[in-house]
Amino acid sequence: MKKSIFKRIRILIFLVVVFGLVYLIIINPMIIFQRNEKKFTNAAKRYFELNPNELPTGNRIKTVSLNTLYHKSFLTEDIYVPYSSKVCSINDSWVKVRKEEGEYKYYTYLECGMYSSKIDHKGPNIEINGKKEVTVERGEKYEDPGVKEVVDLVDGKIDVSKVTVKNEVDTSNVGTYKITYTAYDNLNNKTTVSRTVHVVQSIYSIVKAALGEKKNYVSEPTNNFVRVSNMLFRIFELEDDKSITLVADEDIANINYSKIDKWLDYYYDHLGESLKKMIVERKYCNMTLSDEQLAITECSSYTDVKKVYVPSIT
Repeated sequence: MKKSIFKRIRILIFLVVVFGLVYLIIINPMIIFQRNEKKFTNAAKRYFELNPNELPTGNRIKTVSLNTLYHKSFLTEDIYVPYSSKVCSINDSWVKVRKEEGEYKYYTYLECGMYSSKIDHKGPNIEINGKKEVTVERGEKYEDPGVKEVVDLVDGKIDVSKVTVKNEVDTSNVGTYKITYTAYDNLNNKTTVSRTVHVVQSIYSIVKAALGEKKNYVSEPTNNFVRVSNMLFRIFELEDDKSITLVADEDIANINYSKIDKWLDYYYDHLGESLKKMIVERKYCNMTLSDEQLAITECSSYTDVKKVYVPSIT
């Protein structure tokens, strides 16, 4: 009988301890947080009561932040994260008010560390068409592909026509520009995403303008020089993929053609890292011509794909 009583007492003590821990760790912090939510809401209501000109008209929404209520002394004591000396977020915590069915309704979002209000506080997700970073040539017309879809977790799909677009791309001037897309949900939560547009003037566009309808420089032009890796090259021709072919204007080295591949790898490895990113891999013509075939212009034999190649008349 005594053992049964002691067992019940131990179970009762265990339950009391468990409940006490649950209360201290979960229930009481939530009570404190909800009390702070109410204090925050009441301070916002007093703010709008004393500043009626701040109240929204029509379907508009007005917002007052926790920071503003502190600054204007509508809250004289800091609101802290439960069981902590850390104050709740003063800029990310807010109260919004909107007139619904003739009465003002208040929506409170308080952010205190791991505790936050359940009210909708996130803006919609904006998905744009195309890439978030694009490059266009100077002087080209840029047409932005725009927004693909806007979806809010609470409100669902939002008409893309409601997205505000700020586009200041000037393709007449080289530079980096931002296009911003801003959308709001029904509670005026805001999301902004951006696209970066680089306006550049590539050497291809400069050469294209100089050549007109021609594809390559002929004879001995004086305006087709370019210095690469501290060596002088001539621009030879334009390629269909908007790259250019360069040929050395000065001796690079004495080449042992029996070990040409090894030499080319060595040459490439000793280029600067920024220059390596510019080099386009491709095949090159390596057919053999006899004296009787010098009028031939179509290639019948190509190398494997290479990063660089040294043509020779040998």
